[in-house]
Amino acid sequence: MSPLRATQRWFLDEVRAESATPRSARRSRRRASSVVLPSATLTADERVAVYGRMYAARLHECIEADFPVTLALLGHRRFSKLVLRYITRRPPSSWSLNRLGAGMPAFVRTLDDLPRHALVCDVVAIERAMSAAFDAPDSKSLTPADVARVPARAWANARLVPSPSLTVLALATSANVAVKSVLENDTVPRRLAPGPTWLAVYRKDLRVWRLDLTRPMHAALSNLARGRTLAQALSAASRVDDGDPATLPDRVRRWFALWVDEGVFAAVRRG
Repeated sequence: MSPLRATQRWFLDEVRAESATPRSARRSRRRASSVVLPSATLTADERVAVYGRMYAARLHECIEADFPVTLALLGHRRFSKLVLRYITRRPPSSWSLNRLGAGMPAFVRTLDDLPRHALVCDVVAIERAMSAAFDAPDSKSLTPADVARVPARAWANARLVPSPSLTVLALATSANVAVKSVLENDTVPRRLAPGPTWLAVYRKDLRVWRLDLTRPMHAALSNLARGRTLAQALSAASRVDDGDPATLPDRVRRWFALWVDEGVFAAVRRG
C-alpha cells in the first residue's frame, strides 16, 4: 500500500470510529500527531475529531431527509440510534450519498427491538422506493399509440419493459396510509386497518407517486416488472383473484390502461 493510500485509509478509519465510539476513537488516535499538525487552538486529535463529528452529522442528515416518516414513527431519539447502528454496520461505499439508504429496508428487517416493527419495515421500504424513483434515470414512457401498433396476436408473448423508477411492493401493513398521513398532515396514525396491502411507486412528470394496488393487480404488475410475458402475468393475477373470473379480462384492460397512462412502462417487446 502506498504511503498516500495508507494515510487515506487511516484517516477514514479514524473518522468512522469517531462517529461510532468517540472514546475508543480517542484512544486509537495515538498516531494522529505523527500525521496531522496541530492548529493554533486544536491538538492533532481534536482536529481529526472534528471530521468524525461532521461525518456522522452529514450521514444522519441524509438518512433523515430520505426517511422522514420513519423518523416520525420512531421519534428523534430512537431514529438517531437506528441511524448510528446503520452507518456503523453499513458505512457508505460510494462518493455519492444518493444510495446511502439503499440498505435500510434489509437492515431494519434484521432488528427485533423497534416498536411497531412490521409497520416500520414497510414504511422504510416505501420511503426507499420513493428515493429510488426520484433518482432513477429518465426514460421514454409507453404511449397508447405504441400499444395500438402491437398486433393483437403478439400480446400473449409480449414483455413490458418497466420504467426505471418503478418499484412494486407487497406489504404486511397499511403502511401507505401512515406515509400519507405523515407527509400530508404531519400526523402519525395510532391505528391502521390490518394488512396486507400492495403498492406501486414510480415517477411521473418529475414527481414521485404511490399507487395502491389490489392483490391481483400486484400479481400482474410485479410479474411484468420481473420480465414475465403478459400471459404469465395474467395467469398469476387469475390465481389470486377472488372476483368473478368472467370480469377479469375487462378489469385487466382497465389496469393496463391506467398503468400506461401513469407511465409505469417504458416500452413493449414482442415475443
